[in-house]
Amino acid sequence: MSARPEAQAAAPLAFQPDESLETFSDMLARSIVGKAGKDWRTELWPTLAELGAFAALAPEERGGYGGAHTAAIACRVLAQAGIVSPFAISAATVARALAQIDRADERLGTIVRSLEDSAAVATIALHEEDALPSLLDPKSVLVRDAGGYRLTARKRMVAFGAEADWMLVPVRSAAGGTGIALIERAKAMGALKPCTLIDGTPAADLELTEYPLREADVLATGEEARRLLLWMADAFAAAQCAESVGAMRALVNTTAEYLGTRKQFGQPLSANQALRHRFVDMEIMLAKAETMATVAAAAVDAEDADDRRRIVATARYIVTRSAWKVSQEALQMHGAIGMANETPLGRYFKRLLALSLWFGDEDASLNAAFA
Repeated sequence: MSARPEAQAAAPLAFQPDESLETFSDMLARSIVGKAGKDWRTELWPTLAELGAFAALAPEERGGYGGAHTAAIACRVLAQAGIVSPFAISAATVARALAQIDRADERLGTIVRSLEDSAAVATIALHEEDALPSLLDPKSVLVRDAGGYRLTARKRMVAFGAEADWMLVPVRSAAGGTGIALIERAKAMGALKPCTLIDGTPAADLELTEYPLREADVLATGEEARRLLLWMADAFAAAQCAESVGAMRALVNTTAEYLGTRKQFGQPLSANQALRHRFVDMEIMLAKAETMATVAAAAVDAEDADDRRRIVATARYIVTRSAWKVSQEALQMHGAIGMANETPLGRYFKRLLALSLWFGDEDASLNAAFA
């Protein structure tokens, strides 16, 4: 399950049953029915806020559950409903990371609170030119000048980049150190080029040249920046594992319904023994993915960063392989109708494909697990 046996013992691998979280999951699932394809800010965000989905991710000292398991539940339910939203990257990742920054900064505190109560949305610019995220070795350069800083950056496929209120940009100093810059979208609209990813996720390319920043716009530098960037990468990957599980569950449920109702030669397809065996294989792959997504969520809240990285990478590898198997089998068992726009299969298929590539393919996850 992990590159090192002892890594498994470093993170909690199981969660105690929590009736409150189970109730939260059921309420969320019922409340978002029919919201797929709708505008997330006007149709989804008010519902999530009313249910307390954002407040639940706040630290315990501010009345929330504060754990990745809570975030994973929401991500899984949203993905199963076919909803593409910034919840995973904003609420489950960036908001929780910013809350970890320990400094007396009224502006930063206001931003964190606005993210936790759904008044604002944030994202992080993971990619530059390569397919893999540029976190610790970005080409984006931050140079100090008399009035603060100047940032030159070129970021690609920033999820919700043209819609988020705030964007975190991994940078390096002229001396080669790591940093995190904060960009306010309203002040950088001219530098954003909107696009749409294959699964319908709105994104944007960002290009800045000598963009002025204040001292307060540099959130972290050095070891603190490195720690936060690695944590956000693992938190976002774990949230995406939960999203993949939700999409896979939708495909399995849809396939079960189709096999039970579609008839051939006077018998439902579920009467075919070969198809039954293939469907059982789908359920087994889904069960493996569900288990590993839970392990990944537990690892995010673990203290050891190296063990966390290996566990999350291992989980992502297994979830990615499971997603490929489940999506392929679902399409094949539906036949040609599975590719029709009238069925939701194509949407879930593309969603799983996109989720599997944010941090590189399965080989990239395998390499990270054994690094």
